[in-house]
Amino acid sequence: RTLPEATLVAAPATRAYLEALPQTRVVESLLLCHGLDTDDMAGLRPHDEGYALEVNTEVAKLVGKHAIVVAGHTHHRMIRTIGATVFVNPGTLYRAHEPGFMLLDTATRTVEIHRFDPAGATHHRLDDRFP
Repeated sequence: RTLPEATLVAAPATRAYLEALPQTRVVESLLLCHGLDTDDMAGLRPHDEGYALEVNTEVAKLVGKHAIVVAGHTHHRMIRTIGATVFVNPGTLYRAHEPGFMLLDTATRTVEIHRFDPAGATHHRLDDRFP
């Protein structure tokens, strides 16, 4: 990758392992992917409405196909329901862009949102329940 700070240089064995991972993973009715399904560059943002959603064919293909889609790419933290599908984006770990992560519990249908403070020493927990 030619983007600055996009990927750290990894040992050859580590890089081979990462390259061998599947593009997507389905666990019951939950889809894990980077972009949207097999399109690594497709994304859904929290503010996408109207025309932006109408022309997003990757979102349209996933609505109703999976109960939950966990995707990233945009780095915008989000929990959003479209039709019968909940889209979850945990955000980013990149320090300059509000780093954090999410813990998703499909049994209780809750998400714990963890945000790191600027010093990186602590986190804040916010619970959110999704439909």
